[in-house]
Amino acid sequence: MDPVDGTRKFVGKYGQFAVMIGLLVGDRPTRGVIYAPARRKAWAGRVGDGAFRIEPNGQRVPIQVTRCEAVAEARFVVSGTQRSRRLEQAFERLGAASLITLGSAGLKAAAVAEGSADVYLSPFHAGKRWDACAGDALVTAAGGRFTDRHGVALDYRGPTLVNDRGLVTAPPLLHANVLEILSASTHH
Repeated sequence: MDPVDGTRKFVGKYGQFAVMIGLLVGDRPTRGVIYAPARRKAWAGRVGDGAFRIEPNGQRVPIQVTRCEAVAEARFVVSGTQRSRRLEQAFERLGAASLITLGSAGLKAAAVAEGSADVYLSPFHAGKRWDACAGDALVTAAGGRFTDRHGVALDYRGPTLVNDRGLVTAPPLLHANVLEILSASTHH
């Protein structure tokens, strides 16, 4: 559970924060709920059963990740506050033409899950495990992949709570293409 994901945006009154709750069964996230109070929207998903967005009027709208496969055509959702030269270089190597800025990890995952963005990429440090669990379940329920930058599922029961191997979240084929480019760029 992360009661205020996007703390800087919450304190700054930007509205880009969320409340996140994820459920682990064994070592895998199976359910996730992300609620954006300032937007009066929520997203929920159960792995194997799908995902949906809950509108302010209570309407449940089914969601899924996009069908985008080409990295050059992908819309990347990124942090507006945690940008570095190293991160900018990663986006340059990927040829990312479209960058959407959002403050909360939960809102970034929700954007990929509902198809308003194609990729959520944080290739180096990506917060803590509680920043990822609900988004992992939501994106997976919406048909996407949610892994570290090496394509490995996050170990929520591991010895560390730090996501120090980055995050890559995208539709399956696009996810594989992003990983391939990231892998090739680290071996040169």
